[in-house]
Amino acid sequence: MLPLVSLLALAVFTLASSPQSPEGGGLQADRVFEPVPSGLEVRGPVTFAPDGSRAAYSGVKGDKQYAVVDGKLSDPFDFVDAPVFGASANQLVFRAGNRVSKLAEKWWLVSNGERIAESAWIGAPAWSPDGKRLAYWTQPGAKLNSSGERVGGGLVFVVDGKKGEKWRDADALTAPVWSADSKHVATSALKNEEWCVLVDGKVVGTAQTYAALASGPSSPSAPHSAIVDFVFSPNGAHFAYTRLERYVRENNGARIEGATWGVVYDQAPQLGEFDAAGSPTFSPDGQRFAYKVFSHAQWQGLSLDFKPPTYPGGSIAQLTFSPDSKRFAYVHVAGGDKPFMGVSRADEASLAGGRWSIVVDGAADEQTFDEIRDLTFSPDSKRTAFRARRGKHWSIVCGRTSIGVETEISRPGFSADGLAIGYGTRRGASLAWFSVPLK
Repeated sequence: MLPLVSLLALAVFTLASSPQSPEGGGLQADRVFEPVPSGLEVRGPVTFAPDGSRAAYSGVKGDKQYAVVDGKLSDPFDFVDAPVFGASANQLVFRAGNRVSKLAEKWWLVSNGERIAESAWIGAPAWSPDGKRLAYWTQPGAKLNSSGERVGGGLVFVVDGKKGEKWRDADALTAPVWSADSKHVATSALKNEEWCVLVDGKVVGTAQTYAALASGPSSPSAPHSAIVDFVFSPNGAHFAYTRLERYVRENNGARIEGATWGVVYDQAPQLGEFDAAGSPTFSPDGQRFAYKVFSHAQWQGLSLDFKPPTYPGGSIAQLTFSPDSKRFAYVHVAGGDKPFMGVSRADEASLAGGRWSIVVDGAADEQTFDEIRDLTFSPDSKRTAFRARRGKHWSIVCGRTSIGVETEISRPGFSADGLAIGYGTRRGASLAWFSVPLK
């Protein structure tokens, strides 16, 4: 493990353009965690508890995988997924599975060393915002065919340990979505040849399958589910999602048909002079609404507050309202690799290359980076913060202040009063948490 003094020396990095390092120079790590155990290879990023008190990750040693919390290894498994924290540090769960025969697996949810759920297969779990409830898909009775695919059994949605009805298929590797008050949970599932939006187990919307819609070159690549990006309004009164829809347009006198993405607000499709739409986003007060659009002629654009879209050029990502709902920001990417249409939130992961910047209240920031992730506002809505990469190094950027120079750095989190920002880092085997006062 690197000595603490080395971590402190590496903690501050001033970007070449204009950001300044925090006043006072060096930073004191609030917490240094147990190092990554010798011989263990970390799989994926390290996840930190919301208050920075715990560090968790999955790792590989030999031919087995482990759930690791605060440096302690779980029992060995054949597969361990990334950890999922709830609202508090004690609410932590991993998906873990073993091959028990040539044609069968057994999966568990593991929380604080205990196996709290078991099935032939388990999907991605999601904690409710209050941390009291847990939802996930299971596939009891599933078997592996000769190609290693899981077949049979049907999928069952589980909430608070209670099992729902069986479905033919489900978007089970996408975590369910909870309402802000923790009273409602949403997901999507397939019955017959129709994808269904489920809220508390009831169908509130549908979409045709990709196979039924896609027939032309204007179609996006085949998704697993025909419904993505579900979101509740904060007061739970409204919801929105992105679904596959039939696409028809004329090109030089030829009729082109295929599949495209469209946004649905409650039961109303959002229509306009664009070729695709996705990533619906509500403001915290539920009164404002934004989503991304795609035009073959102008590429990606933005529809804000139900107005006709504007097109800044390039790609758009991470639509974000401030806590007071008065401000709006997003990430703009000029150039680089552009996923076709690219309107859903899942598409943003494949954005690469180009010059990245943030746009706040319509004004583009002059700072540019190789990548920007996890854009957020402070609780008082006055500041923004995000992870930014230049070359191989990541930093936390807040206004003109840049913090950290790491190969791995967690998403930033403001303190309740907005006067400090917290983040976790991994450098080799060393893990640490910092809380940095802001001017």
